[in-house]
Parts: sequence; structure tokens; C-alpha cells
Amino acid sequence: MPKFKQFGITVVGLLVAAGAMASNFRVADQVYLPVAGKVANFKTDVNISNLSSDSVTVTFALMQGANNVTPPLPPQNNFPSITLAPNERHEIIDFFPVALGLQSGLGQVLFNACKQGSDCSGSDQSGFRNISVESRIYAVD
Repeated sequence: MPKFKQFGITVVGLLVAAGAMASNFRVADQVYLPVAGKVANFKTDVNISNLSSDSVTVTFALMQGANNVTPPLPPQNNFPSITLAPNERHEIIDFFPVALGLQSGLGQVLFNACKQGSDCSGSDQSGFRNISVESRIYAVD
């Protein structure tokens, strides 16, 4: 009986762990990357996936400190963005210089996804589309 009880506890533990891992997958039209940066010999790579059947424009803004959004980079009044085809996944190696045009920095990155051709800045919420954002920060030699 003790071996059966130990086996049961192990199975329950594995099921709980699998459920916890599955709940960490987040999909939304607005995704926060808690930390990203390019500092000393560390850099960040980002993967963005369009999970809708529409083309989307994904904009990103670097936030440093409390409610401090980095001003829009050129072109004027626009945040950096990329366009993704339906169900497309895009990998950005070394996110800061490639996507933000910054040679160094550290902060939180905000991603917004809007159906291409829609105006998501007003009260009309129908243009928002779901994306998934994953990243990795690592040291380079």
C-alpha cells in the first residue's frame, strides 16, 4: 500500500506541475515583457506570434521606471512596429538595436497588436488581435 500511495502522490504532483506550466502561456492583444535589455554582454531575443487569421501590426514601446514610456522613435509620432501575416511567427535577434534602434538599455516592453488597416487608438475595440510574445535574455561572449 505505501508504494501505491507514493505513486499516487507522484502522479498528482506531475499533473499539478503540468497544469501550472500550461497556465503560464499568455495570449492577449496587449502583452507586457517584464524585462528586456541590452546591457554589457547581455542581450534579448524576442519571438512574436500572430495567433489570428488576420494580418496584424504589432507596435512596441520600452517602459523604464514608473509609467515612463520611451518617446516614439522615427518616424515621428509612431512607435516601432512590424507587420505579421496570419498565424506568422517572427524572431527578432538582439531586440534593442534591431527593433528599438537603441544600442543599450533595460526595461519593460509593451507590445500591442491591431488588425492591419484598423484604428485601435479610439473607442472601437474590434481591431485588436491576439499575439504571443516570448523572449530570452542571455550573455554573449
